[in-house]
Amino acid sequence: MKNEDKDFEKVQDLNAVTTEYALKRGWLNYRPDPFIHIQAYYQAGMYWKYLRAFKKLVDPNMIMHPGRLALP
Repeated sequence: MKNEDKDFEKVQDLNAVTTEYALKRGWLNYRPDPFIHIQAYYQAGMYWKYLRAFKKLVDPNMIMHPGRLALP
């Protein structure tokens, strides 16, 4: 594994731990990493529902930043 790959893995591990910690306190990252935060979104319930609704409202064709918010 290259150093860059190891660094990326470390960042994702940290992201997962901090997300779990923060979610228990009512917070969710505003710039989600779809690899990490998708599970947190499902746990956040209403946040996920309103995020999808807002995305549909401002981007009905789902062309802006596809996949970035863990949305199509």
